[in-house]
Amino acid sequence: MESGLEKVPNSLKSEHLKEGIKPIIACMGDDGGHDFLGKSYFRDKIYSWWNNTHNVDYKSYPGILERKNFLNAGFETYVISIVDELDKFSVGFYDCTGLVVAGIDKKTGRNISFLSHQDPKEFLDRKEDSFITHLQQRLAEIKDRCQPGTVDAVIIGGKYISTHDNRLKEDYLNSIKLLSAETQKTLGFEPVVVNGPKLTNGPRDGDNIFYENKTRRIYFVRAKVNSDTVSFTQSQMGEERKKWEK
Repeated sequence: MESGLEKVPNSLKSEHLKEGIKPIIACMGDDGGHDFLGKSYFRDKIYSWWNNTHNVDYKSYPGILERKNFLNAGFETYVISIVDELDKFSVGFYDCTGLVVAGIDKKTGRNISFLSHQDPKEFLDRKEDSFITHLQQRLAEIKDRCQPGTVDAVIIGGKYISTHDNRLKEDYLNSIKLLSAETQKTLGFEPVVVNGPKLTNGPRDGDNIFYENKTRRIYFVRAKVNSDTVSFTQSQMGEERKKWEK
């Protein structure tokens, strides 16, 4: 593993997982001012396994996404991958959030997963109904296909900074609430939020992730890792939020 990546376990109680089932683990690191594909570990992962890796590309055209059976509601709205055994990556989470859900397939005994990348300006407003419908479709599928007690979920990305109308702050809070509520409705537990939101607003401050399906590990790179924000759930967000207002 590349130096500078720190393993961030799900430090919360995981009563929804059976004994011996590992939660999704995040390995975090600063990007050192480099873009995602310039980060050698991630570049090697993606290019070495290109045919066995899904690019969950938020900026892809709807026709391309639909040919891969990725759910969306138009260009730069949201994208939700299929549920399968392949690794997945997505780049450029600025104010966008992402959801990773994984479980063990009843038939194969192997991990399967899906990854989403959604823009709060769309999935909280103009495309909310279609997003919820599509997200519930994927959540129901993974619940149906997986062994009970093996499904886990985490949220990444988002931005929490002051603006004239505080829209970015409200979007982040509402994103976490919606994703958590829909996950809990179908899977029965709240997903863990990894490292909270970005607190910076630079042009190269987008988060980038690579999800390794077999190991249930997220390699998560952002411009500046929050040193005092632990993993938390939506119901614990009020306490964590105090740290972001400093």
